[in-house]
Amino acid sequence: MTSVAPGVRDVELLRAMAHRIDPQDPGAFNNLGVLYHSKGLHADAVEAFLRALALDPRMRTAARNLEIAAAQNGACDARLTALATRLEADEFDLDARRERARLLRLIGRHAEAAQQFDALIAEDPDDAASLFERGLIEQAAGDLRRAQRWFERAVNAASDDPISRLHLAEVLYQRGQNEQALDALTDLLAICPTIAEAHLLHGFVLGDMGRHEAARAAAQLAASINPALQTLQADLSIESAASH
Repeated sequence: MTSVAPGVRDVELLRAMAHRIDPQDPGAFNNLGVLYHSKGLHADAVEAFLRALALDPRMRTAARNLEIAAAQNGACDARLTALATRLEADEFDLDARRERARLLRLIGRHAEAAQQFDALIAEDPDDAASLFERGLIEQAAGDLRRAQRWFERAVNAASDDPISRLHLAEVLYQRGQNEQALDALTDLLAICPTIAEAHLLHGFVLGDMGRHEAARAAAQLAASINPALQTLQADLSIESAASH
């Protein structure tokens, strides 16, 4: 009978977990990524964090975890190599170009990502996905004025995209433009009334404007759509795990 070393067995069990967790639960993939990272499986961790962010692009814990995991030598090599191979076969593969630029943004290589998204936008000024990603880069850098402009262009290019509208409203709120943020949220909720994060942000904006009863109602509605919004954050962080 062949014995399996404990470390190898642990890795096999971890990888088996990926097939057992809820495929629509971003928190589960984030937490799995932290476990992968703790075992030195940095490439697996990157894939898990990317899966979490594909399910929930606004998951900041997963975004930070991804940046940490991706900084490890070789962590993103396989995915970037696969994208390079696709582009060698077809340099006009727009999906591969966007995916490569998005990956560079997610792993913190913002200057390279911005350059590649700018090239995509130069070819198609109405490329809503690339316009939105450029806004995210500026928002991460703290330049909210420029982020607002990119998100406005993304909304104009794809008026039915709720995520671009949500980020635009968020940036307007961060800039203290409460009336404009309220208008953006009103338009968003008319299109898609079941986005819990939009109702939560709506509550913050109304609260800042002194409309406290309406703010409480918006927060309660957000929690009724997504009860997790009223509970403690259960998503694991690489940084907090390392500190323990």
